[in-house]
Amino acid sequence: MGSAGDGLAGRAGAGSAEVRSLYDDWAPGYDADVEMWGYAVPSRVAELITDHLDSGRVLDAGCGTGLVGVAIAVRNPDLELVGVDVSAASVALARERNVYADLRVASLDDRLDAPDGSFDAVVCAGVLSYVSDVEATLSEMIRVARPGGRVVATHRSDLWGEQGADAIVARLVAAHDVTADVSEPQPYLPGHDEFGDVIEVIYLILDLAPA
Repeated sequence: MGSAGDGLAGRAGAGSAEVRSLYDDWAPGYDADVEMWGYAVPSRVAELITDHLDSGRVLDAGCGTGLVGVAIAVRNPDLELVGVDVSAASVALARERNVYADLRVASLDDRLDAPDGSFDAVVCAGVLSYVSDVEATLSEMIRVARPGGRVVATHRSDLWGEQGADAIVARLVAAHDVTADVSEPQPYLPGHDEFGDVIEVIYLILDLAPA
C-alpha cells in the first residue's frame, strides 16, 4: 500500500483544504516515509539557524510533525520554539515531542498571528510548494522577524524557476532591509521515486539588518 505522499511532486499549488487533508492522512506515517526517502532538510535548516542564533524565539512555520523543531532543539535546547501548521493531526504529533513552547493550527496563506519583530528567527521547510502566494508568505516571515534576525526557507528546485523565485527574492530585498543568500540545488528526497536526483531543494537565507 502506498503512503499519502505518493504523487507528492504533483501536489504543488494545492489549496489549503487539500494540503490539510493530505497531511492529516499522512501524519501517522510521515516520519517513517521521509526517513526512508533520505530527507536531510531538518538537520540542514537547524544548522543554519543555530549557527546564527544562540538564544531567543524561533517560529517554525509549517512545522508538520516537528522534525525541524527536534533538529533545532538537539543543537540548541535553549531556543524557544513556536510551531504553526495547517494540519491538526501533524500538530498533535509535534506536541508529543515536547520541544515546542507553543503550537497552533493555522494556514500560511493567512497573516501570521504574531506582532512585528516578535521572533529572532523563522524557519519554513518544505512548505512553499503549497502556499498560494510565495512572496506574501515570505513577506509575512520577514515582518515577524526582529531586526538582525534570520529567515530560512526551502523550495523545490523545479518550482524555483517556474514560480519566478529569483524575481521574488529580488523584490523582497528591495522592499525590506534584508540580504539574501540562495544555495545551489541540493539533494531533497533522494530515495523518492518521483524526486530522486531530479527534484532537489534550494535553501533561501534572508538576514534582516540590525536595528
